[in-house]
Amino acid sequence: ELASAALARWPEFAPALHAKAIAASESGRHDVAAMLWRRVADEAAAHGHSTEEVAALTASAEAELAMGRPSAALATLERAAGVRRHHRADEVLS
Repeated sequence: ELASAALARWPEFAPALHAKAIAASESGRHDVAAMLWRRVADEAAAHGHSTEEVAALTASAEAELAMGRPSAALATLERAAGVRRHHRADEVLS
């Protein structure tokens, strides 16, 4: 309830997105969880938080696997790997 109220007021409020994604995963609503984790990942990317982005993408891939969508999960994990490679390259070049 609280997460829904926060999202109604601030649609990209990361803690509320996290809470709703976890609740959706735990209640077996994997389609909703995958969508919410992608929103978390997009928000993290927009703010340059690559570790959070990778974690959210991994959670989204887990939800996709739970739905029996291995191709979608693989594409999501490939996106996560690309984020991680880019982040490591930035660390080396800094």
